[in-house]
Amino acid sequence: MGTMTMKVMAGVVAIGLALGIYRAGAASAPPPQPTPQVEGEQRGGISVSGEGTVQAMPDTAYINLGFTAENKSVDVAHKQAAENMAAVVERITALGVAAKDIQTVNYSIYRDQERNLFVVSNEVRVVIRNVQASSKLLDGAVAAGANSVHGISFTIEDRTALEKQAREKAMQNAREKATELARLGDVTLGKPITISESAPPGPIPYAEAQMRDAAGADVATPVKPGELTVRMSVNVTYAIER
Repeated sequence: MGTMTMKVMAGVVAIGLALGIYRAGAASAPPPQPTPQVEGEQRGGISVSGEGTVQAMPDTAYINLGFTAENKSVDVAHKQAAENMAAVVERITALGVAAKDIQTVNYSIYRDQERNLFVVSNEVRVVIRNVQASSKLLDGAVAAGANSVHGISFTIEDRTALEKQAREKAMQNAREKATELARLGDVTLGKPITISESAPPGPIPYAEAQMRDAAGADVATPVKPGELTVRMSVNVTYAIER
């Protein structure tokens, strides 16, 4: 056998061995695996907002009381304002308002050039924690010398329990909306995916009460606190199961 023939046969053997090794490797390689599916994987969702409200009587009132004095002498006007405000504070304190609930919110002195008078104003912010006594307290302040009464508002000091009730109603309202949307869309409503709550509003102001004139008849001031509304809002996204 010639040298050339031996080289050709050696090449054929080498190719055969290479093909055998490749086929063996291909046979032993694991088959490709499909992409795993996460059980319960959600696609899309139903997003709704819900609102809940609860009405309750206010338990706290806020009001501004003050005295304004006018005189050609700044010293006289200042003295009148000081004496009258001292009398007002003494009266409302005697009627049950704590010292910590009386805060000066305005004190000013200016000259009215047109009338050539000095005007001195002193005003305090009063927290009334017994709403039922508001009328008596206002009348007492006026009788003691207050000639400026305004800005009355009502609120609920501790809203925690009422906010909880309103929150439950808001979630129920959101669930009802989502259930209806799921029915209309012919899908099955799942569990909530996300839940967020809107910040509750602050104290709700009430219209200013009608005040009697300082020199008016001996008639009690009508004070109607009415009811306040505690409102909570939520935003919920529910899963769609199928």
